[in-house]
Order: sequence, then C-alpha cells, then structure tokens
Amino acid sequence: MGKLYVVGIGPGSIENMTVRAVNVIKSSQIIIGYSKYIDIIRNLVKDKKVFSTGMGGEMERCKRALKLSRDNIVSIVSTGDSGIYGMAGLILELREDEQVEIVPGITASSAAGSVVGAPLMHDNCNISLSDIMTPYELIKKRVELAASGDFVISFYNPKSHGRPRYLKECMDIVRKYRKSSTPVA
Repeated sequence: MGKLYVVGIGPGSIENMTVRAVNVIKSSQIIIGYSKYIDIIRNLVKDKKVFSTGMGGEMERCKRALKLSRDNIVSIVSTGDSGIYGMAGLILELREDEQVEIVPGITASSAAGSVVGAPLMHDNCNISLSDIMTPYELIKKRVELAASGDFVISFYNPKSHGRPRYLKECMDIVRKYRKSSTPVA
C-alpha cells in the first residue's frame, strides 16, 4: 500500500525547508512537481523517480500523484506551504481512497515578513491577486476590507502579463488606510 505526501518545500531554498519536509522527500520513492520547484530540491531527489511539468500542469500532476500513490510512497511538492495556494486543496478534492498526508511548509508571507522586518502579528491575511478563480472586483473588495480592518496583508500572485496593473491598484487601496512608513515589500 502506498501513500501520498503533499509537501510544502518553503520559500525557495533547502535551508528554509522544515526537517519533516526533507525527511518525507528523502523517504519517498517518487517525487512530482512543477519543474522549477523540482530544481530547488534537486540535491534531495537525485536517486528518486521524478516527474515534473511546466506551469499550468497542476491537474495533471495531482492526478498522476494520486494514481502512483496507490502502490508507491509519493511526494508532490509545492513552494511555501502546500495548503496556501499550493497543491493540498486540489489533491483533497480529487482523492478517492488514497492515503494522503499534508506536510506544511514555511509560507512565502512568513519568509517575506521576516526579511522586511514586518512579522505577521495579530491579525493577518493572504490575498491572491490572480483573477483566474476570483473576479477582480471581489479581489479589490477583499483588499479594501482587509486594509480598513487593519490587517497585515500578504499579496500572492501580484503580477502577470495579463494583469500588470492589479498590484498598483491594490496598493493604492491599502495606502488609504496605512501610514507612509508602513513596510512594503
């Protein structure tokens, strides 16, 4: 009987991975992930069977991971924490009776906050600026409510070629509620 681990590999380097994430990857027979994420952990997976795809192959990766996990120990990797804009949600939606364990990782928002001296104190939130699954008007409403509620806000997916103005527009919303000395990164 196999098992699927959904592993958060942290914000971009092996040094920022949890011990649990490293150990699970080392104990897995098969590793699946976006090719850039596999590159981050390349030194950990030299002796493993590795399947990687380009951007946009999330559904394919999840289905393959679930299928292979029926008879193998498999890890599917996401940067940051796999439960925050990672693969955990999709895996749980698609799974039937496969054994699945989520291995959390250090989030990009936690790492960024520590670098700029803006820890995620008290209440905080993550807001994705991607409009693939959420209409932009709803994104702006969420930003407005979070900023007016004095939340520390971490923006995920801040820019793309199809939405180059979203970050600036959302920052303009936040500026209505923040001092000019507020750390931004």
